[in-house]
Amino acid sequence: KRFTKNFALKKKIVKDTLFKLLHVQAPVVALENDIEHLEADGTFTILPDGNKQPQNLIRQCTEVLKSNGDLYGHLIFDEAFNTGLERKISIGFHVDAKDASTEKLSKEENEFHVVITRAMAGGQ
Repeated sequence: KRFTKNFALKKKIVKDTLFKLLHVQAPVVALENDIEHLEADGTFTILPDGNKQPQNLIRQCTEVLKSNGDLYGHLIFDEAFNTGLERKISIGFHVDAKDASTEKLSKEENEFHVVITRAMAGGQ
């Protein structure tokens, strides 16, 4: 039962360290690397507190992205970890990389740049 041993204290240490070094308050979830003794539920394992891992981590990351208004980050995270659909990756639209601060952008490139910049800043 290594998971339950001093978890509250370990969680506090991690949260305090994040705040001290990075000046951010971030939620902390438990993950257990030694999963041989854990019950399996599909692709998840069940922690002693009843939470499924890594579902607990994925859920918490999603909540942080939503609450911060990071629409772009949420879309990328959802796409990366959504296993509910079979997907074939294909190139739908290609734009050669340009430095938007030094190179002239086409109308479409500029529109894309504006949308991405706003989304990364947490806006719409």
